Amino acid sequence: VRVVRDGRLLPRPLAVVPTQAQFEEGLLAVACDPDFNRTHHVYLLFTAAGPQRHERLVRMTVSGDTAEAHSDSLLFDLDPHTDVTHVGGALRFGEDGMLYVGTGENGIAEHAQDLRSTHGKVLRLRRDGSIPEDNPFWALTTGRHRSIFARGFRNAFSMAVQPGTGRIFVNDVGADSTEEV
Repeated sequence: VRVVRDGRLLPRPLAVVPTQAQFEEGLLAVACDPDFNRTHHVYLLFTAAGPQRHERLVRMTVSGDTAEAHSDSLLFDLDPHTDVTHVGGALRFGEDGMLYVGTGENGIAEHAQDLRSTHGKVLRLRRDGSIPEDNPFWALTTGRHRSIFARGFRNAFSMAVQPGTGRIFVNDVGADSTEEV
């Protein structure tokens, strides 16, 4: 993760992320805490190598232009990969202060609707990685799958939050002819 200050790339990285990187995998998203000036937290979503490849969400504390040594906290591990395609990678804070994570269906279309999979979803978490009990599928799921906020996505790779309304727009790869919002 690199820092650009005054239009110049700084020589020292903010952080080095131990990621697995094949095809669509790797460092997928970076988000600053909405209260960054107080917390100094940066959130990273990346493909972790083992024991099976999967997406991992971590939080780091920044001091100056680098992450503090040993400040990375594991917040959330997603389900293991079944493929190296459609891993998604959106990460945004909503106006409700929750962290939203967009994922891809990992090459298996059925994952997008399956409430037993984090693939093909938008997940909703608190800043500490815990799962809010008011998530819409909480009562129908268990474990990490209680983080599911929306389902049915092929490859949710980007999101935006509309100021004032908090409405979340998800950009989804719609195959080789269309993109979807």
